[in-house]
Amino acid sequence: MKSLTLSGIVITLCFAVSADANDLPSLASEGYCLEAAEYEGGNEEVYDGCIDIEKDAYKQLMGHWGGIPEEIKKHCVAVAMSGGESYSVLEDCVELTTTETIASAPRQEEHE
Repeated sequence: MKSLTLSGIVITLCFAVSADANDLPSLASEGYCLEAAEYEGGNEEVYDGCIDIEKDAYKQLMGHWGGIPEEIKKHCVAVAMSGGESYSVLEDCVELTTTETIASAPRQEEHE
């Protein structure tokens, strides 16, 4: 289990160093992944796969975080923090909330 924790610390440092000025929060995803691995009996493959998913979600969010409306950011950060700190949960929330916001926006009627 110590190797799992040590790997998580390295991942956190990578996330923290990579963050730029567009205010993407720094999340301790390794704890989220460690819990997932422990649920599966301490499976290192589960942990490593989870970390890969978290890295991918982080990269995706970095690419468009600055363009996400503040109210969606606040809501989704709270969601991502509620069940552990997870970039993949944050990314999913942003995607779903953005889609719902667009779908519920009033449509302009075309004038003939």
